Amino acid sequence: MVPVLYQGMFDIAEIQNQLDLLKDCGSMAVGGFMNPEGVVIYHSASGKLFKQTIKNDESQKGVNQ
Repeated sequence: MVPVLYQGMFDIAEIQNQLDLLKDCGSMAVGGFMNPEGVVIYHSASGKLFKQTIKNDESQKGVNQ
């Protein structure tokens, strides 16, 4: 179970805002953990989940950094 950081219209700016908050303030799930990975976005219209990470999001998943 993870906390909901935002609920509303799909908004790329809001997703980036939440990533910035995680980077600056740390995890909302584990107090004091200052290296959160990112967010999972649930797009209700498509029923799909998407992941956006704070670091190396543009890199192919599964490739060593």
